[in-house]
Amino acid sequence: MTQKLDTEVIIVGAGPVGLLMANILAEKKVRIRILVQTSLSVDTLKEPVSQWKACAIHSRTQEMFARHNLTEVSRKDSTATSRMNVVDNGRITRMRLAVVPTEFPGILLIEQNITERNLTKALSDRYSISIERGWTLQEFEKDASISGPILSQWTDPKGQTVTLVSSYLIGCDGARSVTRKTMDMPFVGKAVPTLMAVADVTVSSTTLPQPEEAHSFTHPDGMLIYLPFRDPSRVRVVIAMSLPDGTDPDAPLPPDAIVTKETFSETFRKRMKPFEMGDLTLEDVRPFRVNERRAAHFSDPSSRVFLCGDSAHVHSPVGGQGMNIGLQDAENLAWKLITVLRGHAPPSLLDTYTHERAPIADHAIGMSGRLLQMMSLRGWIASFARRILTFMLTTIPMLNFNAALNISQLANKYAPESLRVRGNEVAKGHSTILKNPGGWVKPGQRAPEARVWSMPGVQPGRILEYLGSTWSIVLFVCEAREWKSHLPELDQLATRYRIGRIPLFIVAPTNLAFIQPDAHPGVHVLFDLKSPRAREAWGLGSHPKAEVVFLVRPDGVIASASPLAVARETLQTALDDVLYTRNDL
Repeated sequence: MTQKLDTEVIIVGAGPVGLLMANILAEKKVRIRILVQTSLSVDTLKEPVSQWKACAIHSRTQEMFARHNLTEVSRKDSTATSRMNVVDNGRITRMRLAVVPTEFPGILLIEQNITERNLTKALSDRYSISIERGWTLQEFEKDASISGPILSQWTDPKGQTVTLVSSYLIGCDGARSVTRKTMDMPFVGKAVPTLMAVADVTVSSTTLPQPEEAHSFTHPDGMLIYLPFRDPSRVRVVIAMSLPDGTDPDAPLPPDAIVTKETFSETFRKRMKPFEMGDLTLEDVRPFRVNERRAAHFSDPSSRVFLCGDSAHVHSPVGGQGMNIGLQDAENLAWKLITVLRGHAPPSLLDTYTHERAPIADHAIGMSGRLLQMMSLRGWIASFARRILTFMLTTIPMLNFNAALNISQLANKYAPESLRVRGNEVAKGHSTILKNPGGWVKPGQRAPEARVWSMPGVQPGRILEYLGSTWSIVLFVCEAREWKSHLPELDQLATRYRIGRIPLFIVAPTNLAFIQPDAHPGVHVLFDLKSPRAREAWGLGSHPKAEVVFLVRPDGVIASASPLAVARETLQTALDDVLYTRNDL
């Protein structure tokens, strides 16, 4: 049985990545279905995923949730930690995580099943969309027409074979992705000779100082990670163990690698020394082997199929990067799908998904692997070197800041040329800004957060909250008001594209008069009143008289930046590279 084309996007999998993808697409009225396969071990037909999965939500992801009005989803039932404490033989050194420039500093700790529950509720309450369980993907094929839909064959909950028709299919179905296997996409990488075991533990009492904070313990036998939940007596514990010498890393786990609750409790107490633990109540203990792998490509352009999250990349859980990278995959792909589906950009825009996200995945694989290796080194020389490195990272402010910036993922950026779709010549102003020595934020970087005022005397708001999840032009101006002569051409440019009027935000000093809103209905003025000012956050603090224009993408990434004098040329080049104009056929 073949169903008609009434679905634009089929999402395979209902973990956090698939659910976020569904929420973002539904927000823009994309017709979706979210199907859960019976062949995945962590998906069941009746219950959400068990508690042992990912639990850390970093600053970059919290900003993304806020962009899509999902802040409550990430913060409800969570606990915030502003430090990561490294414990080596009872010596505690503290890495400060709240030093990063964001309205969402630190890490939120929340069980993955709660995140899924909150995202599922948002999807149901806001858009009346529910998860369809019991569907198993068999194969897919593309229609004979290049622009035609994708036909996918499924076994439905009744055991019948059904052909579904959609414009795109997104695999968010985890490390053992059936979607990826059906694509015949190589999953390149290696298994690491490290066994890890995870359990959620209720601890009656402990002598550990600040048990409400995150801790990482080093030990001659291997590392231990201690992550408290909202109730600090409940903690997520991750233990690393070495596989026996001669074990094939790619072979199934040997029987002696299965970790019992008794073994886990004994290892937990041993590695927590000299701190004592009271009575322990363990939920299921799950051992797993660490893999460092990435799909050779995150999409199959010939069949309109894409991969997100663990279906595209997996690595060590050390650093808590995996789920966050996957959630950001979802946003990156979602806004591009929306733009193409609505006829605002050519399908080649979707090719930039792999170009942008694969290097981010590679960075996360490398960083988590190095952290695991550093925390697992044995011997007194390794222990001494680790202590010195940890001391430097936690006591030298610049090193602490850079470490926190990387862990929070605020440092992640794209190559400036990765979004160029149609090969237009780069404007002179664009190349000028790239060479600017003053530290202005560059194309490919995240748009910085700061507090601004919609008018003096009212409560401030977040600049990224005003920008939202659409294209935006941000103009920083000074008192000279030379910018006013450029306003008509920028306003005209903002209406050049099929996507509709692009909002223009003017970030102004306090004593700058309002423009006439009736003359420029798409222009919004934001006041930069108190330190730390937006001008400083965006790298313009040492250029008080500079007037600079930034183009910000729907995912909060800078697409172009230039001095005002060449802003129209730069903006038009950047936008023409991506979007259809009203005159494009």
